[in-house]
Amino acid sequence: MTVITTKSALHANLAVLGTSNDDLAQALRAAKPVDDLQFLDTEEGVPSALYLNRPLASRRRPKTEATRLVEHLDYIENASFVISGFGLGYHVQAVAERVGKRGLVVVFEPDVSLLRAVFERIDHSTWLAKSNVIFVHDPDDRAALTRQLSGCEPILAMGLEFIDHPASRTRLGNQALTFSETFTAYMTSMKTTLMTTLIRSLDTIRNNLFNLPQYVGGEGVKELEDLAKDLPGVIVSAGPSLHKNIHELAKDGVRDRCVIIATQTTLKPLLKAGVKPHFVTALDYHEISKRFYEDLDASMLQDVTLVVETKAHPIILESYPGPIRCCGVDLLDQLLGEQARDMGRVPMGSTVAHLAMYLARHLGCNPIAMIGQDLGFPDGLYYAPGTAIEQVWGPELNPFNTMEMMQWQRIARHRGHLSQVEDQNGKTIYTDQQMATYLNQFERDFAQFSEEGIEVIDATEGGVAKQHVTNQPLREVLDQHATQPLPTIPIPSLEHDAERVTLARTRIGQVRKSIAQLREVSTRTIPLLQKMLQDQHDPEKMEVHFKKMDKFRAEVERRMEAFTLIGYLNQLGEFKRLKADRRLDANMDLDPLQRQHAELQRDLTNVQ
Repeated sequence: MTVITTKSALHANLAVLGTSNDDLAQALRAAKPVDDLQFLDTEEGVPSALYLNRPLASRRRPKTEATRLVEHLDYIENASFVISGFGLGYHVQAVAERVGKRGLVVVFEPDVSLLRAVFERIDHSTWLAKSNVIFVHDPDDRAALTRQLSGCEPILAMGLEFIDHPASRTRLGNQALTFSETFTAYMTSMKTTLMTTLIRSLDTIRNNLFNLPQYVGGEGVKELEDLAKDLPGVIVSAGPSLHKNIHELAKDGVRDRCVIIATQTTLKPLLKAGVKPHFVTALDYHEISKRFYEDLDASMLQDVTLVVETKAHPIILESYPGPIRCCGVDLLDQLLGEQARDMGRVPMGSTVAHLAMYLARHLGCNPIAMIGQDLGFPDGLYYAPGTAIEQVWGPELNPFNTMEMMQWQRIARHRGHLSQVEDQNGKTIYTDQQMATYLNQFERDFAQFSEEGIEVIDATEGGVAKQHVTNQPLREVLDQHATQPLPTIPIPSLEHDAERVTLARTRIGQVRKSIAQLREVSTRTIPLLQKMLQDQHDPEKMEVHFKKMDKFRAEVERRMEAFTLIGYLNQLGEFKRLKADRRLDANMDLDPLQRQHAELQRDLTNVQ
């Protein structure tokens, strides 16, 4: 660390903050000079300071104080550390230098002017460049937090510890508590999403493979890109408020002037209301999704295209009688190799509503309006009346068990995960952990869309209040924006390209053979690793073992394409390997033999 008394320190610090801190960098550049800040010389040769007549660090030994503050932390079991208060940054530096790039440090510091003054005086750029540090300055902005931490989920899941900076405690006050609550809510949502990804990896692979004929022989979403540029799109979800404005879409000419994208649960209610959407989105894993398409035939859906992620249950693609388009998938493209083609990419959705939102952006829609997107349970309802779930519950209805009771039972079943939030009108309603997860992801997307110049309008007219959206009734949205005719929307053929399917079948056979060979190599590697663990103290035997291991490694490297594909299936194994690598790096007390033993044990687990 270098002490500089000119603003060149600020430029050095800003230069290494990284893309996750772009918002902070802009705020720092715009921040006004801080008042009542006095830097002090110390016997350690680094400055301390008084701010509002309170010390930001020890007046004599700020570096020693910082080391003592964080020396008790468990750096082996925890990969991430959340610190409330930056102060002069010495305690943050001590943690960041210890965890390096394989860990994460999140710093909550709402006083941007103070942070600028510190960055102007103290050059922290050297250790900032060698670590992952994310600064949060708005304790309430859920969307910003979710976006900043995007991609950090595996590290956060490897253990987390909170650190309270004593010198900042009084200054931060209730803001620290608010931030803690926001961060805890994010972590709950993140863990739900991550565990779903890990647990569902086998189902994801299976469904992708079963849907491969449609992916290979059918059409993608490439030709839809910017087809409806700057024209309005309406996303229809199955929340309880849907009945308030679904009729607006049935008015004459509305379908000709705005793109209507329905989640699969709302297809039947829309058709019943006289509304024919342009697109239906699907990505659900459960075979119950078949119910959403029962009693529908091709004549009713000739110009209603299903846009599907191929991780969806294959029963969906088999049951839908209309035209289908698949979103591009990295896994299937790698599997197909040279037989792959550009299907068009949209981000992977967590729900059909997220997929619908991403499809609207892919189409170029602006603004994008949402209806039925409650993300909560107004009036004690879980679903909008008339959705397919009512057919599922139908046999259970009787004078003592009404549809309304079934709706409330669906909510109350997860009473341990319920929480109270404000709706659009300032009233209190219930939501649950799953809905809160979806809200976090939506708000991250809304903020990103806003930066891209895309207006998102919450026309639900009910449900949870959402950040980074405009609230407006659907009728006004349509009157204001649905004024121009849509271009012709191309409809994909119902027939598969037989030649593509045949070529893909040959390719799959080749990949399957390579994977079988990899399995055979792994089977031979396991006893070798076990011998290495036994013979670790015999250098001559270990030399022979390592030579043999090099041959096995070469066999794997010749089949890296197949090895990469296995990684898609072995998501939990990949996470365990990453966690083991980080723990090894963090454990500085191991001697060479202990470290080698730990590495061999890690490799054995991974190969198995």
